[in-house]
Amino acid sequence: MSDSASWARERIEGNVSLAQKHKYGHRYEEAMGYYGKALDLLPPNDLSLAKKSELSRQIIECLCDKGEYTSALDELVNVRQQIIPEVSAVSVELGRLHTLATHIHCQLGSYEEAHTECRKALEMFEARGADKEASRAYKYLGQIQLLTGDVSSAYNSFTQSLAAFDNTGDGAERASVLNRMAHLYFITADWNKCVKLLEEAKELAEKHEMFRLVGAITANLGTLHFVLGNWGMSRQYNENSLNIFSVLGDNLSITRRFICLGNLHQVKREWTEAAKLYEKARCLAEEKKYRRELALAHEFLGELAFDMEDVGEAEANYLDALKITREIAPDGDLVNEIYRRFAEVRVCQHEGRKALSLCQKSWEISLRLGDRLEEGAVLRVFGQAYSMLGDNDRARDYFSQGIDALRSIGEKYERVKTLLAAGKFLSREYSDDGSRMETLRYLGQARDLAHELNLDYLLGIAELELEKVRHLSLT
Repeated sequence: MSDSASWARERIEGNVSLAQKHKYGHRYEEAMGYYGKALDLLPPNDLSLAKKSELSRQIIECLCDKGEYTSALDELVNVRQQIIPEVSAVSVELGRLHTLATHIHCQLGSYEEAHTECRKALEMFEARGADKEASRAYKYLGQIQLLTGDVSSAYNSFTQSLAAFDNTGDGAERASVLNRMAHLYFITADWNKCVKLLEEAKELAEKHEMFRLVGAITANLGTLHFVLGNWGMSRQYNENSLNIFSVLGDNLSITRRFICLGNLHQVKREWTEAAKLYEKARCLAEEKKYRRELALAHEFLGELAFDMEDVGEAEANYLDALKITREIAPDGDLVNEIYRRFAEVRVCQHEGRKALSLCQKSWEISLRLGDRLEEGAVLRVFGQAYSMLGDNDRARDYFSQGIDALRSIGEKYERVKTLLAAGKFLSREYSDDGSRMETLRYLGQARDLAHELNLDYLLGIAELELEKVRHLSLT
C-alpha cells in the first residue's frame, strides 16, 4: 500500500472515529459532518462501494435519530441511485439499506412501502445467511404487521426475532423486541404481561446504555399507567421520557409525548394546557410529515372539542383523523378508536343510525385486533345510540355488557363514563323498583371510581344523579 493510500485510510478512520463519538453523544450535525469528510476521502473504486454505503447509512441514521425522516428518505434515495446499480443483488449492506428504508417508511406511516422494503431486506439476508440482520428485519416486520392490524402475524414475527436474539445472547436487541411485543399485550389488555415485558426491556436497555430505547420504554409505561388510571405515575413516566427525547433531539418521540401529556391534562379538564400540547403535536407532525402522529393529534383535538361540547369542531378533527388512518392503516388500532369517538358525535347530533354504523365498524376491527378496551368502550356508545332510537331493552343490554367488559380487564376511566351513561339512562327510562336499585348500583360504582381516580367533575355528576334518583324514590 502506498504512503498516500495509507495516509488516506488513517484520515478516513480518524473521521469515522470522531463521527461515532459525536453520534453517541447525540451531536448529530457534527457526526454527519465527519462522516461526510470520510466519504470524500474514499477512492473511486469498486472496493470502496460497501464502505461508501455504510458511511452514507450512518448519516441517514443520524437524520432518523433527529426525527428528520423525510430528509432521511431523500438521502436514502440519493445513496441508492449512486450505489445500488454497482452493488451485488445479494449484498448484506444493500439489505441494511432496505432495513433502514423499512424503519423510515414505518415512522412516516407509509406501511405498504415499509412492508415491501422489509421483505426485500429479508430476501437479501436469508440469501447470504446473515441471521442477525434477518432477525432485526423480522422485528420491523412484526411492527408493521402490528400497526396494520395483523396481530397474529406480528406475534409470530416478534417471536421469531426474539428467539434468534436469545440464541446469540444479544440483550440489546432482546430489549428492543420486548418493547414492541408489549404493545401486543397492551391491545389485548393483558396488563400484567405488558408490565413484565416493559420492565425487563427497560432493565436491559439501561444495562446496555440504550438511552433512546429507555425513553421509548418509559413512554410506553406512561401510556400503560394512563389506561390503568394511575395519573401521577403516567405523568412521571411521560415527563421523564420527554426529557430523554428532548436531550436526544428526537422530534417524532417528542410529538408523541405532547399528545400523551395533553391527554393527562384533558382528563383533569385542564382544557388550555391540553389544547396547547395537542396543537404543538399537530404542528410538529404536520411539519415533519409524521402521518400516524398527525392522525393522533386530530383524534385527541377532536376528543377535547367533544368534551368541551364543541361538536362541530370534534367532527372536523375526527374526519381529518379518519382520512389519514384510512390511507395508512385502515385495519389498525387507531381507526377503531376514531370510529367509536365519531359515533359519540353522531349520538349528540341525534343521528342514531349513523352512530350505529360507526359503532359496528369499530366493533368489528376491535374484535379482529383483540382490542378489549375498545370492545368495552364501544358497547357504551351502542347503548347510547339504541337509547336515542327508543330501543331501550337493547340499550340496557349493551350498557350492561360494556360495564362487564371493562370491569373484566380492570379498566377504570371508560368504565366510569359507561356507568354514568347507564345510570342516567335507567333513571330516565325505567321506574320499577328493580331498575331503580340497578340505577343506584351503577351510579354508586361510578361515584366510587371517580373518587378513586380523583376526577372531581365526574364525581360531581355521579353524586348529582344519585341525589336525583333518591329524591324520586321519596316522592
